[in-house]
Amino acid sequence: MSNIVVEINRPDENDIVQVGKFSTATLHEAAGKKGAL
Repeated sequence: MSNIVVEINRPDENDIVQVGKFSTATLHEAAGKKGAL
Protein backbone atom coordinates (compact mmCIF):
# COMPACT_ATOMS: atom_id res chain seq x y z
CA MET A 1 0.00 0.00 0.00
CA SER A 2 2.83 2.39 0.84
CA ASN A 3 4.30 1.82 -2.64
CA ILE A 4 1.13 3.16 -4.26
CA VAL A 5 1.24 6.28 -2.08
CA VAL A 6 4.87 6.90 -3.06
CA GLU A 7 4.02 6.57 -6.75
CA ILE A 8 1.16 9.06 -6.41
CA ASN A 9 3.30 11.53 -4.47
CA ARG A 10 6.21 11.19 -6.90
CA PRO A 11 4.68 11.00 -10.40
CA ASP A 12 6.88 10.61 -13.44
CA GLU A 13 7.91 13.98 -14.87
CA ASN A 14 7.23 12.73 -18.41
CA ASP A 15 3.65 11.90 -17.41
CA ILE A 16 3.20 15.42 -16.01
CA VAL A 17 4.48 16.93 -19.26
CA GLN A 18 2.15 14.76 -21.37
CA VAL A 19 -0.87 15.63 -19.22
CA GLY A 20 0.04 19.31 -19.36
CA LYS A 21 0.33 19.27 -23.14
CA PHE A 22 -2.99 17.41 -23.44
CA SER A 23 -4.79 19.83 -21.11
CA THR A 24 -3.42 22.84 -22.97
CA ALA A 25 -4.39 21.40 -26.36
CA THR A 26 -7.89 20.62 -25.08
CA LEU A 27 -8.37 24.17 -23.79
CA HIS A 28 -7.18 25.67 -27.08
CA GLU A 29 -9.47 23.36 -29.05
CA ALA A 30 -12.46 24.26 -26.87
CA ALA A 31 -11.71 27.97 -27.24
CA GLY A 32 -11.39 27.57 -31.01
CA LYS A 33 -14.76 25.82 -31.25
CA LYS A 34 -16.41 28.55 -29.17
CA GLY A 35 -14.94 31.19 -31.46
CA ALA A 36 -16.10 29.33 -34.57
CA LEU A 37 -19.72 29.19 -33.41
